[in-house]
Amino acid sequence: MRLLLVVVLALCACKDEGKDTLAKVKTQYAALISVGTPAQSRDFDALLKDLDGIPSSSGARAEADTLKAAIVAARGPRVGRPLAVPARPLPDLGAPEVQAQLEATRAECERLAKEVGTLEGDARKGKLELVDACRRRTDELIGSLEHAHDGGAH
Repeated sequence: MRLLLVVVLALCACKDEGKDTLAKVKTQYAALISVGTPAQSRDFDALLKDLDGIPSSSGARAEADTLKAAIVAARGPRVGRPLAVPARPLPDLGAPEVQAQLEATRAECERLAKEVGTLEGDARKGKLELVDACRRRTDELIGSLEHAHDGGAH
């Protein structure tokens, strides 16, 4: 009977340290995020190391892997907006004049983006500025189409 009591007490005393580690890491993670610390900061290296230290047998392992994957993904390269959208005819969007301007602007942006690939140095920088201005015009035209589609309800 005493042996059974000792075994039960020993089992109850076994604590999942991984859960404690994960709780600590989540607190530190929230603190770093709240002050705008970029994922590339060395402060996140310590968190990744702690997450890696959580044993695979821990009940916290799956959540630790999820948090680690989120940090690693945030450190990866950002997917940028394409320089231009291929200029293809659009379906009828209900505002023919704006749509015609949008199609022409998209064609211009595509042409400029293709030219960027052939340039270097200051010429490339200047052309990228033109592409950026073209994209802003495209965004404005899309906004006009959305506004026209909503009946001017914006």
